[in-house]
Amino acid sequence: MTGSAAFAVPSDSGLDRLGIMCQLQPDETSARSVLRAAREAGFRRAQITFPWDRAGPEFLGGLPRWAAAENLKIDVLGAYVNCAAPETVIMSARAQDFDRAIDFAPEIGASPPGRLDRRIRP
Repeated sequence: MTGSAAFAVPSDSGLDRLGIMCQLQPDETSARSVLRAAREAGFRRAQITFPWDRAGPEFLGGLPRWAAAENLKIDVLGAYVNCAAPETVIMSARAQDFDRAIDFAPEIGASPPGRLDRRIRP
C-alpha cells in the first residue's frame, strides 16, 4: 500500500507567533551561531538569556545587530535575580544586572510593559 500526505499551515494559523528560548554565551561567535540555528529552524521570534555577569559592552552592543541579521525578533530578555536575597547570584545575574537588563531591553526590542520598580527589596 502506498500513499502520500501533505501538511499545509494556513498563514493565519498563528505559527508566526511561536518563538524559541535561546541560551547565549557572551561572545559573538557562539551567540551568532545560536541565533542562526534558531532562524534556520524556522523561528522568527525568540527569548534570549545569557550570563549577565560576563556580558561586556561589546557583546551588548553587537547583540541587536546579530539578531537583526538573522531576522529574529527578540520578544523576551531574561535576567533572573533573587529579589529576596539579591546578594545570592542565580543564573549568572547579579542585582545590578537587573537594572542593566531593564535598560537594555528596548535596544534589543523587548521593551518592558509599563513602568518597572527597580528597587530590589530583601
